[in-house]
Amino acid sequence: MSSYILPHFGVLDLKSLQEHSEAQIVLAGHRVQLDLNFASTAIRTTRMEIAKNILKHLEEHNTANLLTIRSSVNAESSLEEPGAVRAYIEHHLEPMPLNEGEWEEPGTVTDEINPQSQMVSQILSKIHLFRVRLYPESEDLFAVFDYSIGRYLSEYVLVLTLNEEGALESIALERSDG
Repeated sequence: MSSYILPHFGVLDLKSLQEHSEAQIVLAGHRVQLDLNFASTAIRTTRMEIAKNILKHLEEHNTANLLTIRSSVNAESSLEEPGAVRAYIEHHLEPMPLNEGEWEEPGTVTDEINPQSQMVSQILSKIHLFRVRLYPESEDLFAVFDYSIGRYLSEYVLVLTLNEEGALESIALERSDG
């Protein structure tokens, strides 16, 4: 048995891996599901060291990802599907109560979204990490961070993909798989 201790997952046998393992943590006041996925039943220790590094720095990755989301409201960078963050915000721009009895009207799709508007700020402040999926055998799709305003409030998820070095590879808008 080739034992390896991975934070949040405990002891793993690197020569007899399960296809999928889950763990739960609390990060920034939210429950976060951690998924560990393998295509084969064995893996090198060096690949697990990369996974361990991602897990040790989850808080830093989460902070950086949230800053990227907030700064990408109107951006269409090469990392992002055309307007993924903007599309997520627009989907949730419905009349929301500002204060009791007061409602802010939604913006129009053709307007540039003002990240300083109270309604957009409310949506951005509610976006949080709820799942991290790790694929230690992959180089470009190593860690997938899923963000939402609430899994029961929205069927859409902002998906940020990090490579094995922890660098952001892409931002996408996807329907939640539940």
